[in-house]
Amino acid sequence: MNTGLGDAYNLGWKLALVTQGRATERLLDTYEAERRPVAADVLKNTTANTNLLLGNSLISRLFRDYLFVPAMRLPRFSAGFRPKGLSSM
Repeated sequence: MNTGLGDAYNLGWKLALVTQGRATERLLDTYEAERRPVAADVLKNTTANTNLLLGNSLISRLFRDYLFVPAMRLPRFSAGFRPKGLSSM
């Protein structure tokens, strides 16, 4: 969601300047070059985290089963992952 907000903000201010005549349409051509690396980084990190937590390798299973899952049971750790407004389990 944060990526989408960043995309909208980036395109929004550019469109505003172009429609107001304060910038040329060439400004819009910079959108993809600026936002594509952000999207690629998010995809890379999401894929790495998914593979770590759901992967089939011995290392990922050990991490998940003996470190991550037990840590999620600790209130101090799990509070950062729980949506606000939900009571602890």
